[in-house]
Amino acid sequence: MTVTCQADGTWSPTVPASCDQFTCPAVQNVTFASYNTSSTAYDTVVGYTCDSGYMFSDGTVTRSTRCNELGAWTVTGIPACVALTCPQLTPIANGVINSTGLTYQSVATYVCDKGFMMPDGSKTGNQTCEMSATWTPTLSPMGCQVINCTMPPPVGVFANYSEPLDENQTSWIYGTKITYNCTNGYVFSTGDTQRFSRCTAQGDWLPPDIVCASEPIKVEKRTTRYPPKEAPGAAITGSVGVIVLVSVVVSIVASDIRTLKRHLSWAKANIQSRSRKARPEEKTGVLN
Repeated sequence: MTVTCQADGTWSPTVPASCDQFTCPAVQNVTFASYNTSSTAYDTVVGYTCDSGYMFSDGTVTRSTRCNELGAWTVTGIPACVALTCPQLTPIANGVINSTGLTYQSVATYVCDKGFMMPDGSKTGNQTCEMSATWTPTLSPMGCQVINCTMPPPVGVFANYSEPLDENQTSWIYGTKITYNCTNGYVFSTGDTQRFSRCTAQGDWLPPDIVCASEPIKVEKRTTRYPPKEAPGAAITGSVGVIVLVSVVVSIVASDIRTLKRHLSWAKANIQSRSRKARPEEKTGVLN
């Protein structure tokens, strides 16, 4: 400040006893952010940092302001932090991808279709929405690719492919089926002469081994049947047994016939007796 010596020998304006330090207004509160100091002294720098998962509209997460020599903040009206979001997920080829959301720490899960996988060999995995507002890790733009099998199981000494394979071919796609045939006189362990090996969704061949073995010689089983031999005296013993059995049956039947006749005789006598009692007496007379 400037002071002037007056005619009366005084200074005007009056010089203060000391200088006071400039101060700025109270530190501004910013929504979803914190600041590093609440000091309002001259030349103080206040730094703002957005909360985790939030950022300023320009994509940054920090801002600052300084108290200048005029007692004012160099930057005022700092906007609120907004929720951090990652971009919309891009569909992947030969698979599906879904997420729990687009905000910070949301998780996206991808699953390749059967018979397909990512270039890194994975068939399923996760991405996370990071503070950089990007999905991590980054997926291949090629998406899921068809699974390939390497050279199919080699044929054994006694087997061959149904069709010659291309000698220059080094891989076969998922689902490819190779047919093997055993040569004459040889079979697989199942007894068949033909077998298939298929390129699976895991990138291997199933079954993995193709082995033909010598066909076992079939021996017909013969069974000789001999007529049963009779025991000595069996004919005599059998005849005697038959005679005894017939005698017993005849005696039982004869006994039953005699009993039946007695019953019939009693019944007849009983009927005649009742008939006489029921008929009125007949009177007889003599004619003169």
